[in-house]
Amino acid sequence: MRGPRILAIESSCDETGVAVVVGGRRIEANQVASQVALHAATGGIVPEVAAREQLRWIVPTVEAALAQAGTGWSDLDAVAVTYGPGLIGSLLVGVNVAKAISAVHGLPLIGVNHIEGHIYANWLTDADSAAGEPLPLEPPFPLLCLVVSGGHTQLVLMHDHGRYELLGQTVDDAAGEAFDKVGRLLGLPYPGGPAISAVALQATPITRFPRARTDGRYDFSFSGLKTAVLREVEAYRARNAPIPVDGLAAAFEEAVVDALVTKTVAAAEERGVEAVALGGGVAANRALRAVLRDRLAAIPLLVPRPAWCTDNGAMIGAAAGHRYAAGDRADATLEAIPSLSLPWLEAGDTVFHSTPSPRQAMDADRDLHRADPVPPALAADRLVPPTPGQLRRLMATERLRPRRALSQNFLTDAAALDAIVVAAELQPDDQVVEVGPGLGVLTRRLLAAGASVIAVELDPRLAAYLRGELAEVERFSLLEADALTLDAARIAPAGPFKLVANIPYHITSPLLHAFLEGPRPPELTVLLVQAEVAERVAAPAGGMSYLSVFVQNIAQAEVVARVPALAFEPAPSVDSAILRLRRRAEPAVPPGPAREAFRHLVQAAFRHRRKQIHNALGRELPIGAELLGAALAGCGVDGERRPQTLSVTEWACLSVRLAAHLA
Repeated sequence: MRGPRILAIESSCDETGVAVVVGGRRIEANQVASQVALHAATGGIVPEVAAREQLRWIVPTVEAALAQAGTGWSDLDAVAVTYGPGLIGSLLVGVNVAKAISAVHGLPLIGVNHIEGHIYANWLTDADSAAGEPLPLEPPFPLLCLVVSGGHTQLVLMHDHGRYELLGQTVDDAAGEAFDKVGRLLGLPYPGGPAISAVALQATPITRFPRARTDGRYDFSFSGLKTAVLREVEAYRARNAPIPVDGLAAAFEEAVVDALVTKTVAAAEERGVEAVALGGGVAANRALRAVLRDRLAAIPLLVPRPAWCTDNGAMIGAAAGHRYAAGDRADATLEAIPSLSLPWLEAGDTVFHSTPSPRQAMDADRDLHRADPVPPALAADRLVPPTPGQLRRLMATERLRPRRALSQNFLTDAAALDAIVVAAELQPDDQVVEVGPGLGVLTRRLLAAGASVIAVELDPRLAAYLRGELAEVERFSLLEADALTLDAARIAPAGPFKLVANIPYHITSPLLHAFLEGPRPPELTVLLVQAEVAERVAAPAGGMSYLSVFVQNIAQAEVVARVPALAFEPAPSVDSAILRLRRRAEPAVPPGPAREAFRHLVQAAFRHRRKQIHNALGRELPIGAELLGAALAGCGVDGERRPQTLSVTEWACLSVRLAAHLA
């Protein structure tokens, strides 16, 4: 077979993949160093650990691939590498190794999008050209591609090589991420996808979980499904009944597969595609492939081999082969871009564009990469966010450098801004309180969506800037004050309101207490906070903390989307997440004596979170062991459980039973 022989490197997450691929199709070598066993101990990927393992395995994996192919450096025509999207630490390892190889051996460098790699896995073959085996036919165009993995769920219409149209994507969790999270809820090993499929294989669904409805016709949503599973599990725990893991797993898998297949089939029929192609780790799911093949009927379904579905270097080599043929080249300025998106097709686009410079790619990505669909009413007036360079010039001109003492990190990423606004579910004339508006980028998005905004800014420099910029906007008002010292009723004196903000990490807990404990909590709260804190607040029983119990007594909590550190200027040291809190119609523990008992109980228990609940409460509270034991038994709580395993409902029951004794 004629074509370029390319050494391809994939290191976007927790797999170190290196392959040698000829002509973008034939695999001569494909080596993968997996970290699955390592991350199973923590139930998920730890980015820092993943990056260290990439460093450990990248050179041995390159050497193994070259040895398997029987290839030397002089036999190669190019080196290709994934430069996004993915985990920044892991991406940097592959990108820097590829640039070093390119420089030392004089090989052209090709940057490849990870999602594009999953699509091009459908071009791969291991046919032996030396034995005269013919190559399979290439996938036909137009080709509908369902890319579904732990980090991505997208429905992409591929018109030709390099010509992509985004039809839909997840508005919250990726399908693979939902599998992992539900797997943890059901007590299954990591990764959750294969574990759920294994136990669901011979099982019958014991319930029918809801299918989410989205604004975008071909968009997906799995966050609500995950919550539905959580509620089922909590219901069994509350009854002290055994959890039917296999039946719940089967019902969950059925719901995910149905959502993916229904929209894929609808798009395939409407667009008149020649074939449908799967890509990504979830493409290896047996049920997904079977149901999709059945419902597509006469439309061909292309599915890569399971080993080519998960992250690997061969898929990067396949995409790189076509980029090489189109004259696409990168240089030493290539950088890792964690939120990189595909070059979506627009009017006048041609086939491949050259790999953009790092700054061009990051700036363009802010308009292309969306975590949620933008409602038409918002899209018409949306504020174009400043690029990092523009923001730095603005800060220099206005002398508005971020103050480290106030933990100021200004959000500039369009996808994150849109996701916050969409998560707030804004209606015309909604009253929104924004804490820490900074330079007003999110403020203008909220105003463009029709909301009235009351901004509370502590920094006098930023307050003065906002007055000058937005003084003539009728629906904008500004309070120059510390939000933690103000009564929420004074900030939003009339009617219901929503709290929407990108807040400094260190005020998350006090801000939640200040707004949620008042007589009139926000009906909806959407906060951009440290990712670890967001996960902690939204944690289910089994991973609860004092903060999650306190918040979930008043509101339903969910993590809407993760936001990488590079979305900020300056970039913080950790990623963030969008946390949404929907106020309950009635709190689990109403204000009054029971609420005070609730606070005492939860605080006392979590001072000794590693102790059994009867020991933790017995040590801290002025009640006898007999009374405490009776209360625990009356609420169906085993005294040997740890505090973090109790649900809000169980804490509420204990609070009511012990309120009179803790007054």
